[in-house]
Amino acid sequence: KVYSVERFYESPLVYNIKCSAGTLSFATQDIFKTNDAKQGFFALVIGDKSSSTTLASGSFEFLPYWAQTTVSTTFNKALISGSTDVSVRVTNSYGKTSIISTTCSSV
Repeated sequence: KVYSVERFYESPLVYNIKCSAGTLSFATQDIFKTNDAKQGFFALVIGDKSSSTTLASGSFEFLPYWAQTTVSTTFNKALISGSTDVSVRVTNSYGKTSIISTTCSSV
């Protein structure tokens, strides 16, 4: 019999990404359950490693007990035309990063 099995992931979970009209929101969870909040960082980026532009970035706190954390921010929507490929980067306090490709729309 197994009691209180813990989950561990290589990098933060990032899901429910919405990006349109100058607003980015997503849900995230850290790599494992903790008893207190831990700092995290995010960036919304256009382009690749050789040529990229950061549209938005900031910090947030992963909620304790592996609860879903919702992050929301705004950015200059004039930098997006039509439907643009972007990446959402989420990094936890241990330096583990998830990079999720998605699209942003200007409307």
